[in-house]
Amino acid sequence: MALPVRFYNLSKPENSTKRPAADAVGLLLNCVLKGPCSKLSPRLEVQFATNTGSAPTYNYAYIEEFSRYYWVTNWEYDGRLWIAYLDVDPLATFKSTIGNTDLYILRSSAAQNGSIRDDMYPVTGDITTDIFIPGDAPWWTINQETGVGGSYVVGVISGQSVIYYAMTSVSFGQFCEKVLDPTLSNYAGSSLDIGTDLAKMIFRPFEYITSVTYIPVSMANLIGAGTDYVEPDVNTWRVGFWTLTGVALFPIKKAKTYTATKRLTIPKHPKTAARGKYLNAPPFTELYLSLPRLGYVPLDTSTTCDLDYIDVTVHIDIVTGEAYYSLAGWRTGYNAGIILGRYSAQLGVAVQLAQDGLTISNAIDAATNAAAGIVSAAESPLAAAGSVSSITRIFEPHISTLGNYGGFIDMQAGTCALAAVFRDVTADDNDHQGRPLMAVRKPLALGGYMKVLDGTVEDVIATREELRAIRGYLETGFYYE
Repeated sequence: MALPVRFYNLSKPENSTKRPAADAVGLLLNCVLKGPCSKLSPRLEVQFATNTGSAPTYNYAYIEEFSRYYWVTNWEYDGRLWIAYLDVDPLATFKSTIGNTDLYILRSSAAQNGSIRDDMYPVTGDITTDIFIPGDAPWWTINQETGVGGSYVVGVISGQSVIYYAMTSVSFGQFCEKVLDPTLSNYAGSSLDIGTDLAKMIFRPFEYITSVTYIPVSMANLIGAGTDYVEPDVNTWRVGFWTLTGVALFPIKKAKTYTATKRLTIPKHPKTAARGKYLNAPPFTELYLSLPRLGYVPLDTSTTCDLDYIDVTVHIDIVTGEAYYSLAGWRTGYNAGIILGRYSAQLGVAVQLAQDGLTISNAIDAATNAAAGIVSAAESPLAAAGSVSSITRIFEPHISTLGNYGGFIDMQAGTCALAAVFRDVTADDNDHQGRPLMAVRKPLALGGYMKVLDGTVEDVIATREELRAIRGYLETGFYYE
């Protein structure tokens, strides 16, 4: 059987749909079909116009009679004829049908879903780091020597209620001088005939001070424009039943919690743009949030991988100094945030006060002994002398304290930061292996390398062997060219 066959020299991978260009001339020859053979693997007797005996170089052919493209698998010389052994190329033959079929594309070199983790390439031992620190001022800056930078909050019993006052370190020093004045000269009625020492025995200022807390919030932030934490300052205030003046104090409004927020941009893996944002998730990326007083808190990068920034809000109870940090993650263009965590901390520092004074129990003992001494003095001068010694115990100083000492460790700098550790991955081969896509697409719309989940192609007039071959190529990876 004689039939026209056009031969080409074509360079392409075996798993490619590429055909000879439309304007490719090739070499058209009338060949004889040599039997026995099949339509999928024909053998052709070819006689070239000029036969020098040298082997032909053509590696591709098209037989219009069969409507198929073929690979030339071998050339065999027999006398003055060359025998061409052909094998059907199902990808090129049914290229149009394959290209217009909706297929579930697992991997593609032309498109990708960067959220899908690509486990084809392993993690290396190389790491890089990055850190983001907000450019604006820190929440607070504390001078541990002077106390400048924070505020003192003192609870004072005034009449039948407790009023909390906020004050600077300077005001707090003046307040202490007023309240704990060893001469009691600031208190009305202190000049009574009972004398200063006995007055100090009776009046104990610590009984009217319920707490003293140092919080890392400046007075400027408490009384600044737009804030609603304190009342206007007062120069006259009460301690118990006494009224003192001369120091400006700011009464704190009830049930007040100071809040302030820092926005931190989330560092991204250096290869995110090229390989996909899955690299911002574990095990490729680790994130650690530095929070004052707490240290570094690890974040779940499987949640933060698709976020752009984190809002860190500190909530501080002005009276007690108890606090917590709330974390919310955000993505640009979206109004809804994601709660990332809440972490408690004691940001307030308990301030210890001490008073040099007299204890009531010792005073009572001294008074009792003094009375006994007066009775016995008439009987014995030595006993009287002993009585004088007992009376002097009234005037012995006794140190008493209020509150417990709190530490200032990790309090001086109220700065939060976001540190990242990135683990590198090996180089990929996108042109020949593609990247995860996991979507239904038409190969014609993509082009390049791709791999499908189910390579079943319908609406094609092909033999079972050809259908099996097509499916095998599509599911193991092919090029649509």
